[in-house]
Amino acid sequence: RTSCPIRTWWDDHHSELYKTNDPASLKPAVFVSLGCNKGDDAVEVLAKLSGDSAIQVKDFRTIFEKEAGENAAVRRACLESPPSELDLNHPLWQTKSTRQTHAYCVEAASSTAGILKKTRDIFMDSISKYSTTNLTVTHAAAGANHGVAYFPKVQAGIEYHGMCTVGDQTTKRNCEEVPMYTVDSYIKEVVRDAPPVIDFLSVDVEGFDWDVLGLGGADSTLKRVKYLEFEYHSFGNWPKYTLENATNVLFEKFGMICYYAGIDELWRLTNCFQPYFNRHQWSNVACVNPTLDPLLASRMEDMFQRQLQTNTENEFCESCIWQWRIPCFQRRNYLLGQGMSLDDAKRLVAEQSERCRGLPNGTNIDSASNG
Repeated sequence: RTSCPIRTWWDDHHSELYKTNDPASLKPAVFVSLGCNKGDDAVEVLAKLSGDSAIQVKDFRTIFEKEAGENAAVRRACLESPPSELDLNHPLWQTKSTRQTHAYCVEAASSTAGILKKTRDIFMDSISKYSTTNLTVTHAAAGANHGVAYFPKVQAGIEYHGMCTVGDQTTKRNCEEVPMYTVDSYIKEVVRDAPPVIDFLSVDVEGFDWDVLGLGGADSTLKRVKYLEFEYHSFGNWPKYTLENATNVLFEKFGMICYYAGIDELWRLTNCFQPYFNRHQWSNVACVNPTLDPLLASRMEDMFQRQLQTNTENEFCESCIWQWRIPCFQRRNYLLGQGMSLDDAKRLVAEQSERCRGLPNGTNIDSASNG
């Protein structure tokens, strides 16, 4: 499934940097999470970027749930809970890190943001004397324009709400006014002392992801982002857009290569797009800039090529080995539903697989990673 990915490619990449004492592991790092909800992911990324073993997701979650009390929704949308402890035998923590790392957590729901700020203060105070990390919580929405937005008045911890509709804004019965940033204005006004490169940008704004990324409000920042994740949905404003157009724009304007992100699996969208990928359904997309991070780009492409080889060697959709939102039997049914014979569908899949072995013109991950 791509709804709740496990990004082993990113974890393993940073483990390798620490294990080999790569100079990149000592440069200041920045993570920006737009729509960070309960903060679990922000804290886990903070720990892994910094290599700071004092930062444990389980400790942050315990504080959040205590501060939230019985009236908050503490159940996660993705049922796969983070490990109770991050593995201290992992190469990330074999050498004490001195890397300065700052995570920025932006949450529009006032109830959740208030608890996050309290949790952040308690949590960071408990490790600040030992740590070179920092976590900033901002109560705001992310959108295509800088200004104000209306967001539902929801129970703390609820994960499924996006911006209010026009009708809700007019009545304001169930909505409240919150500040709204574009990605670029947030970086300029809040992440003022950021290094030249943003290590990781995460966008999870319940159906308004492409408004945030694709309508001009993120153009300056996206040129600086090594790694990007965003959600693709059937609600919010996503029905106005297609995933194919979004990934084309990210490649053509910013040089990003995008993949469907699964559980220890990647399926490339850039130069490998299939028509059924445009189906609007909850899924996650991971993109990398091979110029800014050639080693991560190479790792991600290698993972995809191994997956592609495994699929090609199997009989045509005899076993659903892809854990994607559209399993292989749906892939087969889609092609047959276009009036193709089974033989023609098999032939097309073989041609698609061969095309997917190549990267877009002008992109050479291997030479970039070896240079």
